[in-house]
Amino acid sequence: MAKKPKAVTPPARSKHLILERQPGESAVEWEKTLTSITQGGAATVTRQSDGSALVEWRARTTL
Repeated sequence: MAKKPKAVTPPARSKHLILERQPGESAVEWEKTLTSITQGGAATVTRQSDGSALVEWRARTTL
């Protein structure tokens, strides 16, 4: 009897957003926003050289 192939679950891909600081938002408020995103540990924030931030999380994680 032939063996059935095992089901393969592809790995979850990460999702990402690019956030930009609003014109009226102070640098302190911007840093508080980015810090609050990372506190749960589900997302990673990478600050970009243009002042924006890349927020990345696993596809199966809800924020």
